Amino acid sequence: MRYKNILLSISLVLLFEGLSFLLCTPYAVFYHESLKPFLIPAIISLVSGFSLYSFSGKRFKAIESNKESVTLILISWFILILAGALPYLISKTIPASIDILFETISGFTTTGTSILPDIEQLPKSILFWRSLTHWLGGIATIIMVITIMPALKIGGNKLFFPESLSEEKPAHSLVFIVARVFMVYIVLTVIQALFLYAGGMSLYTSLCYSFGTVSTGSFSPQNGNMAGYSAYIQYVMLLFMFLSGISYLIYYLIISGKYKAIRKNDEIRIYVLITFIAAISFTGILYFDTGKGFGPAFREGAFQVVSLVSSSGYSNAEYLSWPDFILPLMYLLIIIGGCVGSASGGIKMSRFLVLFRNFGLQLKNPTNSETNISTVKYNGNNIDKETNLSILTFIFVFGIVFVFGTLALTFFVPDVKESVFLSISALSNFGYNLSLSGFPNAGKIVLSLLMLIGRFEIFPVLLLFFPAFYKEVK
Repeated sequence: MRYKNILLSISLVLLFEGLSFLLCTPYAVFYHESLKPFLIPAIISLVSGFSLYSFSGKRFKAIESNKESVTLILISWFILILAGALPYLISKTIPASIDILFETISGFTTTGTSILPDIEQLPKSILFWRSLTHWLGGIATIIMVITIMPALKIGGNKLFFPESLSEEKPAHSLVFIVARVFMVYIVLTVIQALFLYAGGMSLYTSLCYSFGTVSTGSFSPQNGNMAGYSAYIQYVMLLFMFLSGISYLIYYLIISGKYKAIRKNDEIRIYVLITFIAAISFTGILYFDTGKGFGPAFREGAFQVVSLVSSSGYSNAEYLSWPDFILPLMYLLIIIGGCVGSASGGIKMSRFLVLFRNFGLQLKNPTNSETNISTVKYNGNNIDKETNLSILTFIFVFGIVFVFGTLALTFFVPDVKESVFLSISALSNFGYNLSLSGFPNAGKIVLSLLMLIGRFEIFPVLLLFFPAFYKEVK
């Protein structure tokens, strides 16, 4: 194992997070709040980061094994979460350690479920940091999916990496791709913030909502949902939630002029199709079943569909009070999630498409399973047997973890329907719409584990406990 790679990764996490703490200080000054919750963590992170960087070799070397990849992922995220909890701890705005851990994990995993009963009681600078954890966790997830996950050969991640990217010239290395993706991430954030600001939001509020939207999280600096905002604000949120559920590799292909590769991409087509069909369906249900006018029915239905598919978690209506028969459709959208290469959760659109095509081939030729496995196509190409089975295994294990998570939560929630929703929303990193302030601590630990397992796409956590699954890779 290349330990200098791990040191370098930790140092970069600490340096980046240290600079992020400093972004909160202008708001602490402006609102006459304490600087300690940000200056102390910034000093600790920056000093530690520079020290580790000096011993790291200052350059990544090729990862030699799955064990190194998994170790790199888990340690980097552990440091990210540990340092990210310091502002809450120092400010004492969240008194209980379990609550601090839960809120921090929910932030960095871009889930957005909260234990805070009254969000607006917290200092505005702390709420700014809370939203910023979404943004940091979102870009960390995207980088992890692009750089490390394909090499693990689990869940078919390598398959969903566009072919044209592997043909890039040396100048367009993986580091170059990550840099461009990060630029797109920043640009989307800034553009959304400007649109929200133009709609009447303060700069502070527009930034907080933009951090949450672009990262597909749902933290807000205010109590309540988006229903109190204008139709303009809600449509801006809807648009950027939709854009944030798209793979950032698609954006890279757009700015690189590789339009042919985009047209061949199956995932973006199924993402648009499912979102469109679900939005029309929800609009029809709300229009005919609840008596809403077409405008409000469309706005609420489309908003919630995009929020569900992108796993953002924002809402502009009390969707849990909608007709019961709509709940299974909501669960399905949460489970499917957005695109691989985005910060959204769930099993992802591409895996759902492969599963659907397996079903289709099985119906056409139910007696020849070997043929079915070898002729499943993605982006016009045959998927090899090993990759296809890897995708199906991922979906199966996702279901198993969901079942066990639900069973564990039934010890703390008497309502089975709520246990199911909590389990699937945590595992799919979808923000639960209500506060869990009175939830038992053991239940919060279960939900925290589900959020982490979902964020790491399950297998890195399983590999931690079952090292026999490690395979050497180049």
